[in-house]
Amino acid sequence: ARAACAAVPRPDLLIMDDGLQHHSLVRDLSLLVIDSEYLLGNRRVLPAGPLREPLERTLSRTDAVVALEAAAKSVARAGRSYVRPSIREALGLPREMPLLHASLVPTRDSTQGLSGQKALAFSGTARPERFFETLE
Repeated sequence: ARAACAAVPRPDLLIMDDGLQHHSLVRDLSLLVIDSEYLLGNRRVLPAGPLREPLERTLSRTDAVVALEAAAKSVARAGRSYVRPSIREALGLPREMPLLHASLVPTRDSTQGLSGQKALAFSGTARPERFFETLE
């Protein structure tokens, strides 16, 4: 974040992945993105589970929760708005916390430059299979 803000020209927008744990960073908007199928796993904090801190602490600094759906399921539901009704209840989200729905659906334009090229795909995410499904 420091390097980006020191750049010339200074960026107007800085989007960080995994930035919720950086408490000293001043934000205009904080989104908690969760896997719509996996949700919070066993709801435990590292090393016993996937969370870096208790959900309640994270939600206290979050403006909205985004339920991210797998690309394959998004394509199947294209054109229809869908959020599994139990996500809010399963997460125990307060009623006033906005719950948004999103999906990653690659377009032909986004991969056109890779056609015929050798490529190596790597994912450091908690569920790398989701990343590889998106590539397919």
